[in-house]
This record gives sequence, structure tokens and C-alpha cells, in this order.
Amino acid sequence: MSTLSVYNLQGISTYSNTVRIPTGHTLDINQNLKIPTWTNSTRPTSTVNGLLGFNTETYTLELYFGAWFTLAQSGLGRSAGSAAVSASAIKTADPTATDGIYWIKPTGYTGAAFQVYCDMTTNGGGWMHVGTISDNNESINNANHIWGLPLNPSQDTGIWQDSNTYGSLSLNSNYKSLAWIHCPFTQFLCKDLGVGQRNLFFTNAGQIPSSNSSFSTFWGSLSWGADGSENSNTSYNGGRTKGVTITNFSVVDPVLESGNKNIILLKFGERDGVQDGNKDRTMIAWHRHDQGDNVDSPNGLGCFTNRSGTLDRRNIVPTANRADFPPGSITGAPFHYTLWVR
Repeated sequence: MSTLSVYNLQGISTYSNTVRIPTGHTLDINQNLKIPTWTNSTRPTSTVNGLLGFNTETYTLELYFGAWFTLAQSGLGRSAGSAAVSASAIKTADPTATDGIYWIKPTGYTGAAFQVYCDMTTNGGGWMHVGTISDNNESINNANHIWGLPLNPSQDTGIWQDSNTYGSLSLNSNYKSLAWIHCPFTQFLCKDLGVGQRNLFFTNAGQIPSSNSSFSTFWGSLSWGADGSENSNTSYNGGRTKGVTITNFSVVDPVLESGNKNIILLKFGERDGVQDGNKDRTMIAWHRHDQGDNVDSPNGLGCFTNRSGTLDRRNIVPTANRADFPPGSITGAPFHYTLWVR
């Protein structure tokens, strides 16, 4: 048997620079075959039927026959080596992508890819689970109340804005993921019932500046600004509390009652110096923006009171327990709320 060895086999211009195998003959490849690769922007524009290649941006095999067709489901996000920058990128590459765990490596992030549970269904999908806030009715000020513990300093809110993770991926126990710290976003989604995954609301487009590079930086950009014993409507109207418009799912949940709202108040709490003997604060507040709900009743997610040095903290306080400080026992527990970004 003879072997023909060539370094660079090229077609001739007479046949459009194409190497042709005559009709009735077979090109038999016994080892590896490497096909062309491209991205969405570098995909060939001079096309002929039968052109085949691999898109390294969407991790799909593509064939041209009058138009581009995808021959195989996208592998984007299915392994650490094919990590996507976001769940939205996966959904764009593969509109059939389903809810589940995917590998994510955000743009600009230099660490290793990490796994994120993604919702590919709600409002078009593309949501990344960043954290879970749980309250199992532990005793007041239990160390497990990580979301209420750090709310005493002038502005810093600890776990809400720092670069530390907490726990392991869970929908029904306290958890803060790398996605909370590193994934850029412009909307967030809230669910309850833990693994029951009941949609409550998502923030509307345009409510959160794109300059917030992560959920951590977003919470760090907000300030405690309410006056002493101020009502939520006066604080909101006076620009002392951040409010974001939402689309709700008509679910009147027991903590935020979000099905009754079109605006959710964030970081509603008394600033230092106005009522330091009874400082009340809530990170994601039950309080309504258009009603006189007093800040002295800390209800919602991440609740805190400093009563002249007595610090009361809970992760979650439902509206059934409206009082002057987070109670020692809450009605209806356990509660599990999850937060998602896209």
C-alpha cells in the first residue's frame, strides 16, 4: 500500500478552490476529523448547502442548507469546560433548555466556573438562584439568623453585600452562592416554599442600574435612610427608601404579601442618629409604599431591632407577627424564600 503525505492540500480555482472526491468514491478517515469552528459573528457569510461547522459560542453543531440549522443541543453550561457567562446566555443558545443546574463563569470573573441552579421557565427564563433565606423558628438571635444578624452598623449589611459565601446549594436552608457575589444582573426574582418553588414577583426592567456588577454591590449601594418611627409612604415619597416596581404572580404570601403590591421596598430602616434607642430595619420589607406602615414594625426578609443595646434579629418575620421588634417565635414557620437574578 502506498501513502500520500501532504502538508497542505488545496483545491484549484477552476473548482472554486474546493478539494473534490469524485462521484462513486469515498473519503475514508480512520483517525480524528477536525471540522471548522466559528462563533455567531464569524460564521461564514459565503455559504453553500452542506457547509458544516461547530459554533464555539453556543456549543452547537451547525449545518447550512438554505439557512443555518442546529444539529445538536447546545452543550453550553453543561460542564465546567463549557461554562456560560449567565443563564440567559444558555437560554439564548438553546431555547429548549430546562430548569436545572448549570456551570456558570461570569464575564470578568477569574476564578473557576461554579454550579448554579437556573430557572429557564419563569418569564422567559434565564434566572440564576443566588441565595435562600430560611427561618425555621429558631430562638431569637440564634446564630442561624444570618440575614438579620449584621444590620446594626451605620450602613454595612454584612452578608447582604460582602464577598463571602454561605452554606451549600439549597432551596430550603440558608445559602449564599458565588452567583450572588459575581454575576451581573438587572432584575431579580423572588419565590417561596423552598423546593415548592412558588413564584412571587420579579423586578421590572429598568429598576436596577446595570452598573451594579452583582447582587452584593447592589445591596451595598443602598442606604438606611428612614427617619425615626417613620411611615413607609412618607419615607418612600421622600426618597429615603428604595422602591422597585414589580410584576407579581397574584400570590399573597405570608411574609411580603407581594400579590397585593406593585412596588417592593428595599432596605427600609432608620438611619443612625434618629432613634438609636430603638433602631428598626428590614432588608426586603413587607411595608407598603403607599400606606402608613410604621418602620418600628420590622417585617419581611432580614429583620432587626436595636433596643438600647438589646439586639433582636430574625431572618424572616411574617405579617402575622407585626410588633415593635422581631419576635422570639414566629407563626407559620418554617419559611424558605429564594432569590434569583438575570
